[in-house]
Amino acid sequence: KNLKRRPTLVSAGNRVPFAKQVTEQDLDGIFLQGQGQDRQKSSIWALPTFVARVAAKFLTVVGPKGLEFAKNSIDYHQLRNAVYLQLCQSRRTPESRKAIIPEHARVIEERFYPGFTDALIRKYQERRGLSSIIPEKK
Repeated sequence: KNLKRRPTLVSAGNRVPFAKQVTEQDLDGIFLQGQGQDRQKSSIWALPTFVARVAAKFLTVVGPKGLEFAKNSIDYHQLRNAVYLQLCQSRRTPESRKAIIPEHARVIEERFYPGFTDALIRKYQERRGLSSIIPEKK
């Protein structure tokens, strides 16, 4: 009888700023590794274990919860992978770089994070001295 009951799903918080911040810090750790001041400011990987655990506990209190946390995780991975793929595939044409990213991922980016990945790509190109792969908007 009780097997048909479904638990109430919780959804609280705003994932958009949270996903942006986590994505940018993660990519800073990847692309700015070993670049002086930037490495010191952005490295979340260098935190002592105790401080990392306290930070994780704090984020569970103030961050998104339930379904918003799940959506945050999807958004974060999509944004990180989009930037990473476009930077690593910089020798390809813009059309072929866009083709590697699935349509559903582009829809998420355009709907909730317009221009965010392009801004991050420009940031890492400038800091690492890479040639531009994102055309300037007119």
